[in-house]
Amino acid sequence: MSTIKLSVEDKRMMLRLLVEAEEALKVLEDVVSRDVLDLKDRYAMRYAIVQIVESLAIISLKIAEKVGRPIESYVEALSLLSKVNVVNEKTGLKLKQLS
Repeated sequence: MSTIKLSVEDKRMMLRLLVEAEEALKVLEDVVSRDVLDLKDRYAMRYAIVQIVESLAIISLKIAEKVGRPIESYVEALSLLSKVNVVNEKTGLKLKQLS
């Protein structure tokens, strides 16, 4: 696949979303490392997963716009990341499962 042309604004937005996803991943890792989970922990996990999926989906939508591919679902959005070689195939499958 050819190089995807992104504006400076697109890159800034994607970087901000990646930072948000990384922060959510840290929360998720912290919560799942606990021996006992209470109701707040379960909601924290859910929110972290939603934050990760939404951040990656928004990035995927911007990439889809640039490569001219319509996206209609989170699964399609996250699948696109491996199709355009943003992530490897193994990671792409894990992202699809997450959505």
